[in-house]
Amino acid sequence: MISQSFLLLKIQLLKGFGINEAIHCRDARKKRRLILLLSVYILLGIMLVFYTAGAAFMLCAAGAADSVPGFVVAVSSLAIFVFTLFKAGPVLFAAGDYDMLTALPVRPFSIIVSRLLHMYVSSLMLSLLTMVPSCLLYGWMAGPSPWFYAAAAISVLFVPLVPLTAASLLGTLIMAAGSRVKHKNILIIFLSLVCTMGVLALSLLFSFRAEDMNMADMAGMIKLGVDQVNRIYPLAGMYTAGIVGGNIAAIAGFPAISLGVFLLFSALVQWKYVSISSALHSHAAKKNYRMQAQKKSSLLKALYIKEIKRYFASNIYVLNTLIGYILMVAIAVMLAFTGIDKLEGYLTMSGGESLTLPFPLGNLVPFLLSLMLMMGSTTASSISMEGKQWWIPKSLPIPARTILDSKMLVGLSMMLPAVLISGAVLVISGQTGDVNPVWLFLVPGAYACFSVVFGITVNLKMPVFNWDNETTVVKQSGATMTAVLGGMLFALVPVGLRVLLAGISDDLFMGMMVMVLLAVSFLLYQKNSRCDLRKIE
Repeated sequence: MISQSFLLLKIQLLKGFGINEAIHCRDARKKRRLILLLSVYILLGIMLVFYTAGAAFMLCAAGAADSVPGFVVAVSSLAIFVFTLFKAGPVLFAAGDYDMLTALPVRPFSIIVSRLLHMYVSSLMLSLLTMVPSCLLYGWMAGPSPWFYAAAAISVLFVPLVPLTAASLLGTLIMAAGSRVKHKNILIIFLSLVCTMGVLALSLLFSFRAEDMNMADMAGMIKLGVDQVNRIYPLAGMYTAGIVGGNIAAIAGFPAISLGVFLLFSALVQWKYVSISSALHSHAAKKNYRMQAQKKSSLLKALYIKEIKRYFASNIYVLNTLIGYILMVAIAVMLAFTGIDKLEGYLTMSGGESLTLPFPLGNLVPFLLSLMLMMGSTTASSISMEGKQWWIPKSLPIPARTILDSKMLVGLSMMLPAVLISGAVLVISGQTGDVNPVWLFLVPGAYACFSVVFGITVNLKMPVFNWDNETTVVKQSGATMTAVLGGMLFALVPVGLRVLLAGISDDLFMGMMVMVLLAVSFLLYQKNSRCDLRKIE
């Protein structure tokens, strides 16, 4: 049973992380894509290290060094929980290899354990990035005994187990609830969005409480938060007591409880694995179905309807792209209640000095909204989502422009409502700053056009069709990473340009940015339309 789990894990790792393809592939383009994807992951890892190490340094400098281990455990656990929550259900109950695995002499327990271990590997990497630099910084500044290093090295291997299990449990419950209704994905998306909004609400609450605080106050707030986490999540307190206080029982109980919870969850899920998977992969049909009059649509409309159905058929696809649009509306609502003047608080230094900008602060609002918009690109994975069925659209006697237009229309259908709602909220509340209200609609609208075209361009260059799990394409592909990070960079560049071009009027600058975005979008659109889809593989 254990050997089956590790054999399945080996296969998933070789395929999921692109190791097998990197070793055996002779296509230089694919190897360059893998190198680019690895570079993106390394960049994100460096950013995460600086963030957690900076917070740990702040705690040590404020005299709260003993809170560092508990803080990094809390941050690591929360990050693992959030990043695992959306993919736990699709990974555990993946449809791609369900029929094949259930036909083999493999126990459901082995399948569940192998998939949990697959998520554990990625969670362990995240845990190492958040904990190791901070613990080394704590060791340098606090000078603990050698016991600390030995205990920390052993305990870090068990930190991901409980948050991974908790996220998987919630993901399993969401999938189980969705499997009992006709419109499964709609319910799964709704429940997942509720969880997402809860996390966003807690983050906004923390940001409001953190206003007007200096470094000592912030460190005190983090210390208070760590103490509360220790009460809510006893394993964090047990971890701190074990590696800082030298409590042998605590350091032994932490891995034992974590491993026990992990194995107990695996045993419970395998009990209902086949029934949940079968229900998720089944389709409901009316018993009294009768053929109705058939409707005829234009070619573009028919393809658009197909694409929008495909979009909502994948909960991981919807959640991964919709989160940016939700954040956009949430920021607009926050500014409507707090006022744009609150943005100045984020430009205030710890010594009380304010960073003076050579332009009104309201000039940043359209680009702040656009930054959130660029976080979710439906088109960056729309071609890859065709998977092994890609041969069908590319062999049809349909112009490439029409096929790509249908995919871009899906993205615009999701983005433009968010643009209109965000702009309307700010205009109605009067929080437009010194910017002409029309730019709150035109600038994000131009970025929406650029986003869908840029996403198609990147996906045409970096397609992935040999996938078994949609998570691989939507969350882990090089095209998605490139489109999201590149799009966010394009949203930040105008901020620097505004500093350099502070002498020109606001309307002229905004108009220039809109024209540049639309011109670049048009050029990329023309290039994509001339693409021979038969050569994309």
